[in-house]
Amino acid sequence: MNIIESEIRQIFASIVWNHKIHEKHSDINSFWFNVLEFCKILSSAITTSGLLTCFFIDEVALKIITTVFSAICLFINTFYKTFDEIKDEKYDGMILTGAPVELMPFEEVDYWDELCAIMDWSRTNVYSTMHICWSAQAGLYYHYGIPKYVLDTKLSGIYKHKILNPLHPLMRGFDDRFYAPHSRHTTIMREDVDKHDDLLTLSISNDAGIYIVAEKSGRQFFITGHAEYDRDTLANEYYRDEVRGLNPELPENYFPDDDRRAIPHFMWRSHANLLFQNWLNYYVYQQTPFDLKDLITLEKPQKKS
Repeated sequence: MNIIESEIRQIFASIVWNHKIHEKHSDINSFWFNVLEFCKILSSAITTSGLLTCFFIDEVALKIITTVFSAICLFINTFYKTFDEIKDEKYDGMILTGAPVELMPFEEVDYWDELCAIMDWSRTNVYSTMHICWSAQAGLYYHYGIPKYVLDTKLSGIYKHKILNPLHPLMRGFDDRFYAPHSRHTTIMREDVDKHDDLLTLSISNDAGIYIVAEKSGRQFFITGHAEYDRDTLANEYYRDEVRGLNPELPENYFPDDDRRAIPHFMWRSHANLLFQNWLNYYVYQQTPFDLKDLITLEKPQKKS
């Protein structure tokens, strides 16, 4: 009974913590969105006032200040857009990243409806989309009805992978065996993916499970790991969870001799670069129509139980 109670407490604590993380990230994103909006308004106001004042006052300092705020305003307006601002545009490629909400049912995530709208939009307005980590699970669930499964313990570390389709363009140049980071509490099953004829499993790990799934069309890719991680990302996650009292296990195959003070070996950098280079070259560049107005809508797949 004590063991069962301990397990229940641990599961409950994980759910509560994950929900709290979700709330905090939502608050942080909302805060920075408001900051950007305020900066846009402030920069626009100062720029306009400065330009008008320059007609009447010949001050070098005023001109410099006006120029700086004009540059800030231009930067924000150029690189930070809401979905409503770009939804009528078409794009060569898009990357959807993960979020620390994987222990929550997809439908309970606050922004699930918005994410579904973006994933739907990607099939008509984006040639090739790459989903990473939680986004890969969300994409497979939304497009194909493929469920996720909660792991007994967090999967964290550097794992060896093998290639199942070596002639696929995304896998060109990869070694027969290569390493990639994973950091997640949930997983997907290969048998669920194999039910769908228009999906290909490109790479798997004996320890980490499925790593790369591709639509045969090349329009959607699902990466369950974190090829984009830097050398110390897993270490920072481990130290963060340690400070929070979560008693995390050491990431597997990461710290030399499992010494948490040692500098981790960067064993996945070349294949990470190759993964993104192949995607950009073969799918975002070579196969994308010259005129994006000719982009063909990707038909919505049939979900299977």
